[in-house]
Amino acid sequence: MSTRVDRNPAPSLSDAQRLLIGAFAFLGLGLLHVLCVEAPPAAIAEGVEDLGSSLVAIACCAGAALACWYWGREVEPKAATVAGYVGATGFVYLGSVAIIDVIGDNAGGEARQIGQSWLSAFWTAMGLGAVVWGMVRRSPKARLGGLALLAVAIAKVWTYDLSELEETARALSFVALGLLLLAGAFAYQRFKPEEEDESHDEVETEVAG
Repeated sequence: MSTRVDRNPAPSLSDAQRLLIGAFAFLGLGLLHVLCVEAPPAAIAEGVEDLGSSLVAIACCAGAALACWYWGREVEPKAATVAGYVGATGFVYLGSVAIIDVIGDNAGGEARQIGQSWLSAFWTAMGLGAVVWGMVRRSPKARLGGLALLAVAIAKVWTYDLSELEETARALSFVALGLLLLAGAFAYQRFKPEEEDESHDEVETEVAG
């Protein structure tokens, strides 16, 4: 709706900017409720009490953030970019909570260990997927987000998984990480941006000359 109202510069703010600020305010309240009540950060380690309501709440906030990104791109591009990252992170968080709550729902701890291995693999796959998507669509922002998530996944495997998980779950984390990174290397060679290929050819020409 903010794209259909007056967007002309005003002494204070345009109508579209006011509506967008209001949307961001409600989005912030929704995110605060999710992170404090429905699915606190501890949910990616311990699960949640009510998986259904938590997933619905996370999905609503993530969808709202993506809506702010989509309709706010022409009003406030920088703020819209932040909203886009929040939306993408929200859907990754949704998948993470679902994995831990479903696979890690064993009070004995064994299934929870496997759940952490699956979580590491999920983050790695999502990060690599975003990087490949960014290369295919020539989107530096998607590539940056994917690389950030990939860095978080690698850090988790080398810190938390290595020190806290049992031998089997730890091995699964490292195997999954290695296989996905190998797949990412092949995908990068397949979808490498043309500008990188051209710069590489120029360097080889200069060296040969």
